[in-house]
Amino acid sequence: MLIRGIALSFRTWELLVLTIVLQIGMLPLMARDFHRIPLTAPLANLVAVPLTGFVVPFGFLTLGSALLCPAFARVLAAPLSWITVLLLRVVQWFAHFSSGSYRIPGPPLWLFATFFVFAAFLVLAMRLTHHWQRRMSLPLSSGLLACSALIALFPFAPVRSAGKLEVTVLDVGQGDSLFVVSPQGKTLLIDGGGAFGGFSGQELQKGNAIDPGEEAVSPYLWSRGYQRLDIVALTHAHQDHLAA
Repeated sequence: MLIRGIALSFRTWELLVLTIVLQIGMLPLMARDFHRIPLTAPLANLVAVPLTGFVVPFGFLTLGSALLCPAFARVLAAPLSWITVLLLRVVQWFAHFSSGSYRIPGPPLWLFATFFVFAAFLVLAMRLTHHWQRRMSLPLSSGLLACSALIALFPFAPVRSAGKLEVTVLDVGQGDSLFVVSPQGKTLLIDGGGAFGGFSGQELQKGNAIDPGEEAVSPYLWSRGYQRLDIVALTHAHQDHLAA
């Protein structure tokens, strides 16, 4: 019993470390494409990875059974759906913590490239002899962690045209959204888009439609490196103008 407990502890620790390493490796892509750093992901994966390891093969078994015996496949689909719902609920539970993740601008191109150069040389160093592996692993790992810290903290100024007035019209479909940067660098967002509620004036339920404010306005601001706005102006109180 003690040996099983120790083995389980080692497997759990191994999964946690592996998840952290993978998250560091995916950090530039997560920052660039999703503009979010999920701090609770390693803990969520302690439950999600074993459940996924069951769902995937069991799902293929259910699909294969459907070709031969649909009635038997329906029997298999019931526990598969329960476990899939459990997997989604676990991920949603970790995601609801406001401090479990934070938004971040995408990294500059030079930092993005430098990160993967360090990562590639680190992988090559692991294939060298023990002597050279020890000499090269520490500086390469330090460089990779330094790039990770810069991406996660983003101590860079937003991208703007200094001394010029910028006006950007964002495509939010129904409604409007204008982003203005003054020559001095002050920012103004006029309207933020939002899900169109229809001509009856009723707001669509969250998740029933694409939200242009979240899908267009927010990613654009984060891609430019803007973490705060000086002024947000709303022209009128319609859902397709103020729901970002």
